[in-house]
Amino acid sequence: MEHHPPEIHVESHAPPKSARKLAIVATLTGLFMLVELIGGYYANSLALLSDAGHMFVDLSGLVLAATAAALAQRPADRKRTFGYRRAEVLGAFFNGTLLCGLVLFVLWESMNRLFTPEPVDGWLMLWIAAGGLLFNIIAGIVLLRGADRERDINLRGALVNVIGDALGSVGALAGALLVIFLGWNWADPAIGLLIAILIAFNAVRLLRETLAILLQSVPPRIDLNDVLKAVSGVDGVASVHDIHVWAMAPGDETLTLHVVLKDKNAMLRWDAILIDINRVLNERFKLYHNIIQPELDAGKHPEIKHL
Repeated sequence: MEHHPPEIHVESHAPPKSARKLAIVATLTGLFMLVELIGGYYANSLALLSDAGHMFVDLSGLVLAATAAALAQRPADRKRTFGYRRAEVLGAFFNGTLLCGLVLFVLWESMNRLFTPEPVDGWLMLWIAAGGLLFNIIAGIVLLRGADRERDINLRGALVNVIGDALGSVGALAGALLVIFLGWNWADPAIGLLIAILIAFNAVRLLRETLAILLQSVPPRIDLNDVLKAVSGVDGVASVHDIHVWAMAPGDETLTLHVVLKDKNAMLRWDAILIDINRVLNERFKLYHNIIQPELDAGKHPEIKHL
């Protein structure tokens, strides 16, 4: 049997806020990416070119994320009974994969230039880096306003990218100052190397989180032992087995389990027991999409099995 709280069935056909935010940031990213690409080329700055490359990956990810966020609002149908929420996770996973590819490229170029430094136009690098920092502050404000970052993995992924870009711009500013006042041309590839390492940490974290969802792992916030103890403690329940908890997207979990009832009297009271189980799952674990199968013969399942 299945239990849904009333709010689960409320659907909105208006364009999702996350999709609009991502579309705005994608447009701004595309415009400033061109500025950094052209400026980095004329300034001969690896830090700017790597940041432009990062923005290109961001732009691809943002377009994909905006599309996925809009697609995720489509209702379930007979072919996709869970709906399209997983599209958000796929978009974020692809974004993380692109970021990893960018990291490898920047690491290679940075190491080459560290050993063979090239002249850099420090002043052009300085002005473009300052503009990049201002852009990222604006983009971050757009993403943060009214965002539910705990539930929307694409907004979180986009915000991670914006933060990485902002720190990259700060690094480029520092590198430009070193080039202008100290003549340290090697500072440019060094900054590029630091940007790559920063991006790598964020990309790996994003990949780890999305891969866990795609592999239908138990959500980190859920402790199966606590769930088993709580359900087993409901009056009329003898034991619990075959429990599974997974997420279609962050904050959208599903639980299935088998409940072994104590006796025939408990089976006659199944409706009341089911209400009690769902109350425990709702209130203690915030689990609302629960599929629960009752069983009568407790002798076959004296203890919890098949975890």
